[in-house]
Amino acid sequence: MSLLTVFTPALNSAYTLRRLYESLVTQSCPDFEWLVIDNGSSDFTQQLIEGFKREGRIHIAYIRQEHGGPHNAYHTAYANISTELCVCIDADNFMPEDAVETIATNWREKGSTANAGIIGLNCHMDTMEAIGRRFPEDIAKAYFPELYAQGFNLHNCTPVTRTDLMRDAVIHTGDDVDDDLTLLYALLQISDSLPMLTANECFSITDTQVRMDISPQESIFKRYAESPRSFARLRHLEMRLKHTSLRHSYRSAMHYMACSLLAGGHDITKDSRRKALTILAGIPGYIMYRYISHRYKR
Repeated sequence: MSLLTVFTPALNSAYTLRRLYESLVTQSCPDFEWLVIDNGSSDFTQQLIEGFKREGRIHIAYIRQEHGGPHNAYHTAYANISTELCVCIDADNFMPEDAVETIATNWREKGSTANAGIIGLNCHMDTMEAIGRRFPEDIAKAYFPELYAQGFNLHNCTPVTRTDLMRDAVIHTGDDVDDDLTLLYALLQISDSLPMLTANECFSITDTQVRMDISPQESIFKRYAESPRSFARLRHLEMRLKHTSLRHSYRSAMHYMACSLLAGGHDITKDSRRKALTILAGIPGYIMYRYISHRYKR
């Protein structure tokens, strides 16, 4: 059995899947499988993947399901992954040719059940420079919430996780967390209990122009207005993480208050598992709520 599964949620992504496929067939280490979860594409994604499978160059599993958003794709992926490790590589990203070898080498030399996985860098396609900061050279492992509080996020990192841990975390995430927050929510949970190995190596390459054209990043306040319940749950998780700073916890409490008010919550303090912190964040959280309500009327 292979060590790693690279899984890709796909929705009308045929125009970028070939680039990802070509990056996988040229990997210097073949110890991986590729799982594509097709969320009801109406383009030629299915025919493309079937053609790749006929070539027989790498092991490919393809699952097509009705369109239900990335959240359903994650559920399906983790239910069908049998390898020890897994990594989500989006259809508009691809991997450098030594990525699987780097992951396998690091995990076999340093990894164990005492670790949640290994986290590497996401790099710009044009420069191959890391998106965001690199990990401190003197830190061989870290809890992801610590990195997250310092500004590391899923746009500039590529987490490779233990499948067993992520499967359980995603299953218990529920349907009230937005699709694009599912992986972050699950990752924060599993790596608040166990640290992740860090590698200042590129695991994934991003075509930043494609991302700008397809997925323009909206302001966080606008996203709060659109999905307040989902973000309230995420911020509530953040404010009670063990491996984060008090400053980040307080900031999360402010955002939790604002999102809860946007969602129509009435017993916000009662519902919080950090009541004192929520009370302290009440006034700035309310001001944030009023600003978002005024700026982004729903």
